[in-house]
Amino acid sequence: MTYLPGVSKGLFCYLYVAIDLYSKNIVDFEIYNDQSEIIMKSLIQRIVAPLKKIVPNMLYSLNGTAMK
Repeated sequence: MTYLPGVSKGLFCYLYVAIDLYSKNIVDFEIYNDQSEIIMKSLIQRIVAPLKKIVPNMLYSLNGTAMK
């Protein structure tokens, strides 16, 4: 997750991005007006759902407040 500048000074949007660590490709992304662990959880669930029985061994984040 990273900050994006908003339409006026002092306002930010939040870009949630899932990147494949091996290929460095963007798997999925969403932009929201707020920072929430619920948003990140839904993004991860949507990414993992098509994998069916394959569960990732590792999820990596830089320990932002939404990721703790």
